[in-house]
Amino acid sequence: MSLSRRATYESWDLRCPSTPTHSYFYHLNPIGVGTPYVESLTGYIARLAREHCVRPRALISREVAPRIRKPYYASDRRSLNAFDTAINGLGTTASNFVMTFERLTDCAHLSGTTMLNWKNVTNYRSLIRGSKAWCPWCYRNWSATGKPIHDPLLWSLEAVKICRRHRQWLRLQCLRCSRRIHHLVSRPTPGYCSWCGQFLGARDKTARPSQKIIPKTEWKWQLWTVRNVEEILAATSRLTSPIPVGHLAQSLELHIDKVSHGRATKFAERISVDRSTLNQWLNGSSPNLRNLLWICYQLKVPALQFLSLANTGQRIRTLAKDAK
Repeated sequence: MSLSRRATYESWDLRCPSTPTHSYFYHLNPIGVGTPYVESLTGYIARLAREHCVRPRALISREVAPRIRKPYYASDRRSLNAFDTAINGLGTTASNFVMTFERLTDCAHLSGTTMLNWKNVTNYRSLIRGSKAWCPWCYRNWSATGKPIHDPLLWSLEAVKICRRHRQWLRLQCLRCSRRIHHLVSRPTPGYCSWCGQFLGARDKTARPSQKIIPKTEWKWQLWTVRNVEEILAATSRLTSPIPVGHLAQSLELHIDKVSHGRATKFAERISVDRSTLNQWLNGSSPNLRNLLWICYQLKVPALQFLSLANTGQRIRTLAKDAK
């Protein structure tokens, strides 16, 4: 064979390829990020524990407690129920759990599975209910369509009492054993009672949710509440930091100036609160979630718009006309 006809072969790079770092736990992403039905952190922990074939107590006591240097989380005598509501909240416990699980799973934005992004505009009082709430029709639909059953952060909020999709009160007790279910339990199975094993979804496929079980006096307020909480959860579940400090006071001052011409007493009457309470909010304290939503409801301002201070011009002008 002549030299001109010799075959030419591709060159090979014999250097060892770089190996990406692995997370300590499975890289399990939360369900529903960016939607109103973003998964709660307690639901995420239960699902992560199930994937690793361990109980949530073992996951927390052996992996979380040593890393955040909180030995009482590892105590066998300390029930999960003593702090499971705080995990979904906006305080130190929620912050510690978010940072730890972000590091262990290499998943970002876990703060969106808690109320941490709200900590500068509301407080912990009457924020997270003491046990689970759920919509049986959502559970049934997710099961029937093959979607993962999970516990949305939305349902853990005390202010949220209905399912807007199905026009039903959220259920608080298992129909079979009549017991309440904690946010974190020893053997969690999403959508099933931890006490008796009963499926918590609607059983009758032919039945339809009743629209008559919610009194008319409650319906308008509840519908508005849930719609606005859904909008804020969808928007804030992707945030990397909380809503900035001062946004609430700035928005209140803006509305006092435009709606009541700077008269705080008249504004307090408009939103049905005491003047002293309004002064506390203007000076940096935060209302609970229900009161925050009530302010927006009275002003006829979407809560997301009220908190963001964005595109408020037209709404303010409308409110000013109504006040006259």
